[in-house]
Amino acid sequence: MAYVVALNFPSGNDLTQMRMGLPLLTQVERQDGERKKEYTLTAREVGMQSARAYAGALPAGRYRFPGSDRRDVPEFVVESGKITLLGNLANSSNFDAERRVIERWGWEDVPDAQVASRVVGELFPQLAHLPQRVGWATAESSHVGRDKLAELKENSAGLYQPTHFYGDGFAFGSQLGVVKLWSLRLGAMALIDTGSMFAIRSVLAEPDGRMLAGGEAGTLRYSGDGGATWKDASSRLPYGAIAQIVRGGDGQAVLALQTSEGVSVYRGPFDGSAWQRLADFPAKFATWTGIPGVMPELFVRADDLIVSLPSRKAAHIRLDSGETRLFDLPGAIQSISLGGDGVLRCRCARSIAVNPWESRDLGRTWQPSQISRYLSLPRLKGDGQGFAYGATSLSAKDAGIWATHDGGANWKNVYGRVMNGVWTTAYSADGSLMLLAGAESLGLSAVRERAIVSREDGKTWFQIGERRGVLRKPYMELLGP
Repeated sequence: MAYVVALNFPSGNDLTQMRMGLPLLTQVERQDGERKKEYTLTAREVGMQSARAYAGALPAGRYRFPGSDRRDVPEFVVESGKITLLGNLANSSNFDAERRVIERWGWEDVPDAQVASRVVGELFPQLAHLPQRVGWATAESSHVGRDKLAELKENSAGLYQPTHFYGDGFAFGSQLGVVKLWSLRLGAMALIDTGSMFAIRSVLAEPDGRMLAGGEAGTLRYSGDGGATWKDASSRLPYGAIAQIVRGGDGQAVLALQTSEGVSVYRGPFDGSAWQRLADFPAKFATWTGIPGVMPELFVRADDLIVSLPSRKAAHIRLDSGETRLFDLPGAIQSISLGGDGVLRCRCARSIAVNPWESRDLGRTWQPSQISRYLSLPRLKGDGQGFAYGATSLSAKDAGIWATHDGGANWKNVYGRVMNGVWTTAYSADGSLMLLAGAESLGLSAVRERAIVSREDGKTWFQIGERRGVLRKPYMELLGP
């Protein structure tokens, strides 16, 4: 028997990061002349979110992926006693004008050897010692795969974890190794290809051109020239999923890494040359009240770092002294935030119902919040201004955008449009812009990427979905230092 290892991306444009999977391979031609037969591969998801790594033992022969909609994906050969490394396959599904599903595929002609070695070693260690056969059956189709990948990257979906970009903009993670940048001066959404094929969950982009982008499968990429070139910054870190990256003071970054063992927090320079582990935490899921899929989050205010852990725990780390305190939450986390007013808030489930809670002493004590349980956690600035949103699916009465000018004591509905979907809220660094970004529900299982911004306390909003395409030069040349 021989082995094949493939990294599959069934969600190149999937806003909800649902795993769909491609577990079946169909043999096209066997060296011993036997008839075609289907084989099932084993999927591994450790360190993954929207991707899967596949491996299986197959008789030597020639294979392809099944289904008429995948006939443009080339065939590959499995040789006895070797691993066939296919690298990454990317997929996106869209609807045409008649609501028919249109599937598009792209693939790497030659897998990244460093990525392949790390994934095989971590997820399929029993195969790591075997010699490798790299790539597809024929070289003629390689340029087709590259062209298709480029097209998929230009249409990459996702507006994950917005962070500050200059004073009046935001940087987002996205699928297929793409980073998205927007600001008022830029005018449209600019895309930057990090060179990875994995989903980017979090990114920092500085005016001096330093960028750090992290995501699934241990992906951590650094650029010192505004995205023109990239290098790996993960070599000193364990394998896992980079859940979030935040600015940690003194020009350094702080990141949360979720592994099979728990959650680890690291601090270091953007280029990854000296990561310092601040703390390790176990991630114990609460079987009856835990909410699946919730990732760790980081919040920084001065020298205080709050780390939310999956299920019912969080931690407080002092960045100046390294002192760490683990504390209980009032229930299982659905969402959590640390406001500009210094108040820690969560939507937590003590039993079945999810309710808002708040703590004014960084998690030592908790009290029920006065904000409606049908609204999102509020996004508050230090001057008492803030906003939250409500979805029609939860409460028609509370649907829309709500604003406060007194730190949350009083709220007013300032924008009554339907807001069904999964949204992230943020203020720009200069406090002049309110952002609502994420996936808008269009009914049934259909969603679309959407980001809207307000400059008038939430009363009027405009969309920022227009794209410039993938940038071919550093963003500083467009925006200046």
